[in-house]
Amino acid sequence: KQVIRNADFDLIARTIEEIWSENPAFSELLQGHLDNFDYQKILILISEAEKSNNSDDGRTK
Repeated sequence: KQVIRNADFDLIARTIEEIWSENPAFSELLQGHLDNFDYQKILILISEAEKSNNSDDGRTK
């Protein structure tokens, strides 16, 4: 709750816009949660995406 109270919602919206160029589908998913004021779900999805990206970094190409 504290994180949500202190959240900069304009920053969240701008960040979602920036994600659009890299991953439009993920951006739309996040925007839907933002529109529904489901901030906890946004935090969970971003955390999961970061974990997934970090595990991808360790793979050999």
